[in-house]
Amino acid sequence: MSSGIQQIHDVGAKALGWLYEHREGFRLEADPSPEAGILDRFKPLGELALIGKVIFREGVAGSQQSSLAHKLLDHAWHELLDSGARLLEGQRREPLSPVPLEVYVPFRELGYRQPDLESAIRLNHRLASWAALEVLPVRRLGLSAIERRFGVEPSLPETAALAHTWLARRPEPWTAE
Repeated sequence: MSSGIQQIHDVGAKALGWLYEHREGFRLEADPSPEAGILDRFKPLGELALIGKVIFREGVAGSQQSSLAHKLLDHAWHELLDSGARLLEGQRREPLSPVPLEVYVPFRELGYRQPDLESAIRLNHRLASWAALEVLPVRRLGLSAIERRFGVEPSLPETAALAHTWLARRPEPWTAE
């Protein structure tokens, strides 16, 4: 490997090792702060699943890192999310929250399944209130994509959702932050 590629591999391997060593830091709080939002505490686990998806999709991990990523994802799914039961509980508690869907989809794409959660998501997705959920345009774009990836008709087609975002309006370059 060239030194640049080796350096990238080393950084990735160290980062994955650090995540695995600190996996208990992903544990869900028993009594979360109301300001944080009950379901928002699931988001780091969804981000962890996204990291796993990228690792496996890009094939950048060696066999040790791949094994470590599988162990980390298994731990997150089975131990922290109780094989998806915690997401189901959250979906039942807040039927209009998109968080359980957003967290679940990357796990599902990696082969983890929770049929009762899928049924609850499909049921809630049919509610008129689901499509009317007020969110920022960029979030709506993300929700349209996650709905498509889950296999339901997006509440707003992705092209329409994109058209409402700031970037799609072609802002003047000097206004970008």
